[in-house]
Amino acid sequence: MAGAAFKVILSNATTPLTGANPSGAAVVDKIGVGPTATGFESTPTAVLTNTTSAERKATATSTATTLAVGGPEEFDGNGFDSDNNSTDFVITAPNPQNSSLKEPTGANHVVISEIYGGGGNSGAIYKNDFIELYNPTLSAVNLTGWSVQYASSTGTSWQVTTLAGSIAPKSFYLIQQGAGSGGTTNLPTPDRVGTINMAGAAGKVLLSNLSTAQTGVSPTGTQIVDFVGFGTANAFEGSGPTTAPSNTASIERKATATSDATTLGIGGTEEFAGNGFDSDDNAFDFVAKVANPQNSTVTEPASTSGPYLITTPKTLAFSNQAINTISASKSYVLSAGNLTAATTLTTSAPYSISKNNIAFTNTLSYTAAELATNQTVYVRFSPTITGNTTGAILHTSPGATAVSLALSGPAIDPNQTVFNFENCTTVGSAALSDGFYQYSVAGTQTWGCTTTFGHDANDATGTASAGNALQINGFASGNILNEDWLISPALNLSTMNYAVLSFWTRSAFAGDKLQLKVSTNYTGSGNPALATWINLDGKFPETGSDIWTKSGNIDLSAYKATPVYVAFVYNSTTSSASRWTVDDFAVVNSNTPPPVDITTSTTSVNFGFQAAGTTSTEKSFTFSAGNLTGDVTVTAPANFSIANSSNGTYGSTLTYNRAAINNTSPTVYAKFSPTAVNTTYSANVNIATAGSATKMVNLAGNTFDVANTLEVVNWNIEWFGSPAQDPANDTQQAVNVKTIVNNINADVYGFAEVVDTTLFKNTVLPAGYNVVFSSFGSYADNKQDIDYPLAQKLAFMYRTDLVKPIKTFGVLEDTYNPSIPSTSVDGTAYKNWSSGRFPFAMEAEVTINGKKETVYFIEIHAKANTGTPAEQIDSYNRRKGGNLQLKNWIDANLAGKKVIILGDFNDVLNPDKTIAPMPAGTGTSYADFTLDAANYFPITLPLSLAGKQSTAGFNTVID
Repeated sequence: MAGAAFKVILSNATTPLTGANPSGAAVVDKIGVGPTATGFESTPTAVLTNTTSAERKATATSTATTLAVGGPEEFDGNGFDSDNNSTDFVITAPNPQNSSLKEPTGANHVVISEIYGGGGNSGAIYKNDFIELYNPTLSAVNLTGWSVQYASSTGTSWQVTTLAGSIAPKSFYLIQQGAGSGGTTNLPTPDRVGTINMAGAAGKVLLSNLSTAQTGVSPTGTQIVDFVGFGTANAFEGSGPTTAPSNTASIERKATATSDATTLGIGGTEEFAGNGFDSDDNAFDFVAKVANPQNSTVTEPASTSGPYLITTPKTLAFSNQAINTISASKSYVLSAGNLTAATTLTTSAPYSISKNNIAFTNTLSYTAAELATNQTVYVRFSPTITGNTTGAILHTSPGATAVSLALSGPAIDPNQTVFNFENCTTVGSAALSDGFYQYSVAGTQTWGCTTTFGHDANDATGTASAGNALQINGFASGNILNEDWLISPALNLSTMNYAVLSFWTRSAFAGDKLQLKVSTNYTGSGNPALATWINLDGKFPETGSDIWTKSGNIDLSAYKATPVYVAFVYNSTTSSASRWTVDDFAVVNSNTPPPVDITTSTTSVNFGFQAAGTTSTEKSFTFSAGNLTGDVTVTAPANFSIANSSNGTYGSTLTYNRAAINNTSPTVYAKFSPTAVNTTYSANVNIATAGSATKMVNLAGNTFDVANTLEVVNWNIEWFGSPAQDPANDTQQAVNVKTIVNNINADVYGFAEVVDTTLFKNTVLPAGYNVVFSSFGSYADNKQDIDYPLAQKLAFMYRTDLVKPIKTFGVLEDTYNPSIPSTSVDGTAYKNWSSGRFPFAMEAEVTINGKKETVYFIEIHAKANTGTPAEQIDSYNRRKGGNLQLKNWIDANLAGKKVIILGDFNDVLNPDKTIAPMPAGTGTSYADFTLDAANYFPITLPLSLAGKQSTAGFNTVID
């Protein structure tokens, strides 16, 4: 052929064609090369030279660079065809390929690339089972909301591990599963952690683009991305299941149709060719071979057409290493091919490298001859300063793409015993900060660094957050079963007189308490179940209290052997999952024993209504008893009795022996036995011991029968049903609200922030109740207003057998006329009440204890404290002005009537407090009400004055 310009036709016949530009059924494809070609599709290609060829594109955007050696489309075939030679071909270096090559080698979707169910079994290599995914496509795939699922070989129920994050093009995604007691090797850092214990020889695994558990022997549908039956599985793709794996072998997907265990193995011709072959036949697509888990740091296939370098693995993570010491060596394998010159390896302190594991330096050189075979490179970690360190080993050789192997390791001070976690960053899969280490026994959630929820030492209320801390939350689109350990580095306490531990914790949401444990024979890494751990009293706060709480005066003097490890153990279940945060961990040397420490789990226990002359069911509380010097006596007040065990012997006094409860948290059980009707009981249980001030827990109850009283509840249900505001799951919010109101069974409810009134009526409204909504809201003047459907409405829900509404109306609503601008300026009721969110009143006939009364219920949603300090001060003034306007209206129109004002007050009622940033001593924005004691009684003020709180965000009662 001519070197620069010519024509080539692919014909489905052997008869020579004629003419300058043949056409017809015999012409399968045609190319005109060079601008002088007289036959072509649409337009000829550019001119060629003796060193270039015309190569068809893989995609419309292919270039010579993307198709070249090392380019992202090197292995993606040459199948793009728009019937225009000029745009379908690029001019590039010749790259002849024969029938031994198959491109693209991957499927067109993410595939299950490897399955290993022998983890932790007898004779196993790895400690955990795993499932590996591979992305043979050219685009990253978002796996969030996807799942891998496992069933036994004949099973119909599927266990689920949800996925998150993305899988890069030509990359892997490693999902760690359950562990056994055997195995010698940890998996590479997993991209996701599950808890499924798979069978070693037979089972079924599917990849789904949903997180919903599948059902049946062989689930099908568009939600099934890939399916693999292995061993004797009764479901599979194609002609049959894969061969059986074992405790030492996995099943691994082929790279090409001709792949086998040898070509895919170390040193094999397809070792780095990926695992994307998919003919939809499990029996043909997989081979059994030595397990080779790969995570998202690995990209394959690696170019082997020119000079290339490959490291296995791609990362090395060292465990805790004391400063000014040298670690044991770790190693990796350096592979290469088609080299034309030497390869140079470079790293920097605190890491060093060696060829022979004897002489270590920061630079190494391997000749091309040396790298004709795989070479083992040794690495050491020699830190001199504390903290999490990262580094790299750079591999370079002329003509080859430089390869970097990532290094990491936590450097610790072996004498450090105070940790504030301000430098917390995740290193590898386990190290967190200052040598603290996390180990996941079960579940996908793990301890990690949080950069916004640390303990704020300057906030005495315990509600604020600042700086970094370590945190875990077992909730992820639902409660997840988890067990996770947060383990300290080795603590050197041997020189301390009295080793005294303290730390701060905070719990949000219901769930299990943390456990505190200590060990003197843990190795510093790996499964904590292999060591001996002793339970300590962690003096943790109640779950869901959401207040930073200090646990202190915990005596570790009995465990001063070196090393000492302290662990926090987190558990969550499928029914509850608390979020726990740990900060400011310290063990200090004291010259005196830690003081006696009595700490109660709660300040009060309320029994509610109990009929006079009867005894309640038991309730309980705990107290921590630390560093005791004598026995503990617990004394109950009149009308209450106590016991030291559930359904035990109840009396007025309990005595706990020092030896039996020292450094533990015993549970006290209490019962309420009132004697007088229509009476409120409130008195303290006293907990006394030598060396400590008497601690008290308030016990309360009443004999006011709810059948003879009016039960009124208020709740701001926060943008209920709003399609534009959180909570995002409106259906779940409605179900939750229904659950609450069905358990409270009150007579009247006042609600704020109801947006979707239809959702409320259809989902929340219980039988025997009715509901009425305000016809106005902020910027929504009436139901015909375009803003009304998405506005926050006020509402009353009431029992129809007890409450008969006479009328409902907007208080002060008549002061506003949208056509008169002066009725909405500063100082008007419209402006003070959040631009039209006026008080909503219901006049009703109420039957109380057989007697009918007319009661006026007024639901308010006052101006909130948002924005800058200046804006919050403005909100305070608007709130105060609106309250005065409301009081003046009530005084003028409802004098002598029975009125109850409820709602979201957005302030406390204290005479010397407000939650707005006002000068110290400034009282509530409701002062005009609270100062008129002859006519108005602040029902909830005593709760605030007693130190109670109604929300997690403020340490007082926000009415």
